[in-house]
Amino acid sequence: MREFLKNMKVSFLLASVLYIALGLVLLIWPGITSDLICLSFGLLLLIYGIITIISFFVHDSRLGTFRFELILGIVAAAAGLLSSSFAFASLVMRPFTGFLADRFSKKSLCMIGLAGYILAPLAFVFTKSYLLCLVGCIISGAAMAMTSTASGAIASEIIPKSRFTEGIGYFGIGMTVGAAVAPAIGLRLIARLGYGGMFLFSSAICAAAMALMASLPY
Repeated sequence: MREFLKNMKVSFLLASVLYIALGLVLLIWPGITSDLICLSFGLLLLIYGIITIISFFVHDSRLGTFRFELILGIVAAAAGLLSSSFAFASLVMRPFTGFLADRFSKKSLCMIGLAGYILAPLAFVFTKSYLLCLVGCIISGAAMAMTSTASGAIASEIIPKSRFTEGIGYFGIGMTVGAAVAPAIGLRLIARLGYGGMFLFSSAICAAAMALMASLPY
């Protein structure tokens, strides 16, 4: 019994260290970490859905159980494709946005990304087409890559050199706080306004951010 409790103590200690490490990673690199989590979750759903659909055709499809498996597989694969498409588009676009930010106007690149953030949520509000929702996810992922890359580059250029470290710290805190409180705000909006209202509010916030970026003397 004493040995069992000792092993449990070690297990809880290791789990606590893992949670602390994961929390620090999420705080320091919220954008890339969320992309990787969404991509991993989406790929798992997609793989599970494909395997379930294949098993439907391998087994006797006349049984009701396997018909349910087919439906479950299609739903899982569709959800996985939506989830992973956002993260995949964001990860793929990041190197290209860095290349574009070095050669063209960073402010224009950020404005294009914010415009994508404004338009993409509308696909979830005003359409019931799965294909358009998929396109909206891809646009959102690409917009995230453009805005995060361009805004970081702009911040590094306009912050006074005498307070550069402090300014970058505040910039990182702003991104981290936004990533931390946004899910809670989103759930609150869904409870009060529904999913449509939440997406419209998201577009409005991005429109306000676009107006602020347009007024930035850069």
